Amino acid sequence: MSVCSISSGSSGRSVCTSPLCIRSSGPTTSSERATGLPNTDRCGPAYTPERAEHSGRALANWLSGLLPHDGRVLDSMRVRYGIHKSRPLDLLGTPIGEDCAGAVQFGPPDRTDDLLAGRGGLHLLNDDQVVECLGEIRRDPAYRPGGYDPAGGSSLAGMQPKIALRRTPSGWVLPWGAEPTSHIIKITRQELHQHEALMEHVTMATARRLGLRVPRRA
Repeated sequence: MSVCSISSGSSGRSVCTSPLCIRSSGPTTSSERATGLPNTDRCGPAYTPERAEHSGRALANWLSGLLPHDGRVLDSMRVRYGIHKSRPLDLLGTPIGEDCAGAVQFGPPDRTDDLLAGRGGLHLLNDDQVVECLGEIRRDPAYRPGGYDPAGGSSLAGMQPKIALRRTPSGWVLPWGAEPTSHIIKITRQELHQHEALMEHVTMATARRLGLRVPRRA
């Protein structure tokens, strides 16, 4: 798990000061468990510096890719956390940044020690709760289940409404904090994009036939 403190430089550019740490309970990373693919970009002392500073357009583009692309979702997040429309990357300094895809967490410098401590948990969902949650996301793409996560935030990139859960022998669970997810469940929107799911299936199948590594899909 990589933990980054995010702030804004004097020039207004995004600056990421990255004290990196790795927490692993087994031979695979959370991204490998989530995708079923080996991670060839492992972080660790042999691969990354213990502390590094990054800034500029490339960093801003990468950070933007961690946030939802749906304007309605971003607007809802900005209003919730009081973030100005011209500074969407500031969302990563709110609880939103503490739960991002890709085994990375962001937070203000005063949250670094708490994030490195690896606090987290799991909330078991029954089938009715999962169905209710997916229905709420279809109606409001910015919806996130409340009451289970003390931080109360998460970020999933892309346009489709979605939620990240973990599948366990006991059923579906909603992880929070440092606990990893295993599945990203996307909601189709027939009224807006009739062939949304089909297009994603074809795109991923084409990528696999071209020799690219893609996650398993259902």
